[in-house]
Amino acid sequence: MKLMKNKPRTWPKVDQAAREAFAAVVKGKKNWPLFLNGRAGTGKTCAALAFLDLVWSPYLYEPLDKLLAGLVAIVKQDEYRGFRTAQGVWNTWARQSVVVLDEIGARDRVSDFHYETVKRAIDEREGKPAVFISNKPLDDLAKIYDDRIASRLAGGTVMTIICDDRRLGE
Repeated sequence: MKLMKNKPRTWPKVDQAAREAFAAVVKGKKNWPLFLNGRAGTGKTCAALAFLDLVWSPYLYEPLDKLLAGLVAIVKQDEYRGFRTAQGVWNTWARQSVVVLDEIGARDRVSDFHYETVKRAIDEREGKPAVFISNKPLDDLAKIYDDRIASRLAGGTVMTIICDDRRLGE
């Protein structure tokens, strides 16, 4: 993954511990994937988007609900991001320099399709740069999905952002 030398304007606003976690995985000192979790409004998505501003090669940011809706559209013979097959989506997902999947575990109950999508999104990025974001800690994700999802995420770098809701403080 190629990074730009200039830092984006939003990078200094990112939680210091989160910046250090991103630096550690990029430098190979810690393992991918990076799993960011914390309460709503703590800057998880802001941190991931600021990181993507640094990436100088193809990347993909996707909220889980949008990915699910896109894959459902393909099943219904529509298209998603120009793709007509789920395999095309997953091939692109695997080829990106880095991917970010946001809002994992936003629902307390998931269908088999939802579960399989999350599992495949993680599996397709095994050993590759990926950031997964959730308001829920790994123990809660294990209850929503199962231990396999939690284990795959725990195999990387886990970063919990603890702070007040930044949206309320501004």
